[in-house]
Amino acid sequence: MKRVAAVALIATATTVLCGSWQSGPQTPHHEFVVRARRYAFEPARLEVHQGDIVRITVRTEDIPHSFVIDALRISRRATPDRSVTFELLADRAGVFPYYCSLTLEDGCRNMTGQLVVLPETDAPRGH
Repeated sequence: MKRVAAVALIATATTVLCGSWQSGPQTPHHEFVVRARRYAFEPARLEVHQGDIVRITVRTEDIPHSFVIDALRISRRATPDRSVTFELLADRAGVFPYYCSLTLEDGCRNMTGQLVVLPETDAPRGH
């Protein structure tokens, strides 16, 4: 009986000291609403820090547009009646261009922007 109590005590202490091994949903560090309109993204630059969880909502009011970041394998499509929201972990620093891949109109090819992920060392303390 003492052995069972000792095991239970160790398990409880481990959970209290280390936290639960299952983590709940994480809160995004940054949330952006990107508006896609003929023929630009607003904002055209998103800046975050490495390690951040980022939530992006893409909205369009005119025609369907897409939001594509090839290097991160992200491709989402928004229509005037349906915005799209997704999350990503900014796990590596760099500049990641985004663009509209649709060809409904010639101007879509000119829609570009940048997701800028700053290295962890550039992050403000407490972030």
